[in-house]
Amino acid sequence: MWYFMVSKLIFILTVLTFSQLTAGGQSNNNSFGFYYSFIGLGSNMFKMKPTIRIDSVKLVYTQEQNTYGRIYGLEIETKKTDTIYITTIRQSSIDSILALIQDLKDSTIYKTNPCIMSGGMHYLRISVNNDTTCFELHNTFHRTALKISEIINQYLPQDKHIRATEQDIINCENCWEAMRKH
Repeated sequence: MWYFMVSKLIFILTVLTFSQLTAGGQSNNNSFGFYYSFIGLGSNMFKMKPTIRIDSVKLVYTQEQNTYGRIYGLEIETKKTDTIYITTIRQSSIDSILALIQDLKDSTIYKTNPCIMSGGMHYLRISVNNDTTCFELHNTFHRTALKISEIINQYLPQDKHIRATEQDIINCENCWEAMRKH
């Protein structure tokens, strides 16, 4: 029971954090936009984490502090964003991403692995014209988001890849299966 109360609190904090992070990052109504952020939980909070933005065909990889707030009443210092890498992405890659989300237009996909209490959250937002698809993934990943990350990773240096695997998904499925048996 306590886990579900903690999960609800984390979800509310996540929504508030994403609202703050993405408020200025909406894409033009007539262009492709992509946003990825990793938000640390537990001991990973308040640390610099990867953020990827694509506006039209320009990809920008930054390290940002994606959590803000207080610990034990003390305000946590906000660190400056560090731009690490800039490149362009091919239209064919954008078309591949759009084909993957075609059936998910104007959707938010939410997944969580309740067997992990720390770790982090992956947030992906893909927008084109007036349609937006979001993935909010707590300590797990989604198969469509994994395919999208594989496309994006082609443009990033090896040490800057979006860190997600099929094993993350399998671990989450196994966790939920084990919880159903109890």
